[in-house]
Amino acid sequence: MKKMFTVFKTPNQYYLFDGNISKLVCVSESMFFSLQRILDDKAEEGDFLYLKKLQENGICLDSALKEIEHPETPLIESYFDNMLGGICLQITQNCNLRCSYCPYSENSDYVNRHHNKGTMPLSTALSAIDYYFEHSKNSKRHHVSFYGGEPLLEIKLIQQIVSYIQKNYPHIDVAYPITTNATLLTNEVIDFLVENHFSITISLDGPQEYHDQHRLFSNGRGSFETVVEKLTNFKNRYPKEYEGVAFNSVMVPENDYSKYTDFFCDSPITKDNIFSLVRLSPNYTDVAAQYPDEYFISAAYNRLGGMLWSIGSIQLNDLDPFTVKWVGSVTEKFREIQNMGAISPKTHPGGPCIPGKDKLFVNIFGEFFPCERVSETSELMKIGDIFKGIDIEKIKNIINVARCTQEQCASCWCFSHCTQCAAYADDLGKKWSSTRRLSHCKEVRLAMLDQLRDICFLSENGYNFQKRILGEE
Repeated sequence: MKKMFTVFKTPNQYYLFDGNISKLVCVSESMFFSLQRILDDKAEEGDFLYLKKLQENGICLDSALKEIEHPETPLIESYFDNMLGGICLQITQNCNLRCSYCPYSENSDYVNRHHNKGTMPLSTALSAIDYYFEHSKNSKRHHVSFYGGEPLLEIKLIQQIVSYIQKNYPHIDVAYPITTNATLLTNEVIDFLVENHFSITISLDGPQEYHDQHRLFSNGRGSFETVVEKLTNFKNRYPKEYEGVAFNSVMVPENDYSKYTDFFCDSPITKDNIFSLVRLSPNYTDVAAQYPDEYFISAAYNRLGGMLWSIGSIQLNDLDPFTVKWVGSVTEKFREIQNMGAISPKTHPGGPCIPGKDKLFVNIFGEFFPCERVSETSELMKIGDIFKGIDIEKIKNIINVARCTQEQCASCWCFSHCTQCAAYADDLGKKWSSTRRLSHCKEVRLAMLDQLRDICFLSENGYNFQKRILGEE
């Protein structure tokens, strides 16, 4: 039997989640423990009577899954003919900082990249731009983003690219996202970015004591004071445009989660802006970051605040971004579960995007990759180049990565709600690593269980997911 279900409880109720049909069901205490014993292969006499009763009602049946194939597989060729959503240009592999956790850093635990002074030739950039616009004629939105290293080291190249686009594709509305460490934001650079409506994301790791631990100039000096000076000038120069600046912070295990949140909610340069906190990536390293219990306790405390605010138990005058984000993510998951339906005979677990469709990454050599988060040294992830175009078979291989763990995936209750992208199975070898992919499964399932518990807790306390308020349906 493929056990495509799990059971869990909240303080008030017992639940079953049937991953085969993506359905949440309240169950009795006795049924809960019977199903738990079945899942643990410790079934007692009479336990299967409960299971039979559920199956008679279409719950906990064996999955109809026969073959793993992503439903978008037959459409791949048409997507890459004329529906590319965006392109991300690796302007340079050089950087004026030496962040210890950066995948390019010589001192990091990552094995896929290293800093160098390599820069994308203008001819390569323009060829990539032409390729993109030739293959995005049916796209509703267009964006050309700039990535490094530190992209502002090559501001003149960026200016040439933008000028080329405006001259040769004047009737296309193009967005220009850029991620920068902010240390090179001179008045001239700021003016250019604002005048051309760039979407700017700043890498800033919280308060000075945390930021300067890892985000150092090549001479070993911390970069926090420089960043604050540049951003303060930006805000004073263009206060309205500065409101659209976003921040991204990498949290490292040794630091206090709450100090990150306090900084971004209180600092004059960040309190009115969108920001995100991310953990260190587990991909392309065998030295996984181990976050202490205090980190998860602090995160859970923020989550609890969101839950209590949602059911009207506490008042939050200044609604912090984490509460807003939490409520939004739980509501989104609720609606996803409601609309998911049964697993098809031929489908693929959740997780993989269509590689490169929404943000085709082009490195300095003109090689194509699914995005900036995968390894440029991976032959599995190299999906073409500006000379030969897209390798459709490579795309199909990436999008169907779960074939390497087909047996395990076919009996997993979290199948449709998996969040693993292909990079989780890439160990820079010639084929996908089933061992590496399976090593992340426990964390994915635990995260899904947390969301299920949150949904059930809110439902038990009268929360209306359709209207996102307390009250009757």
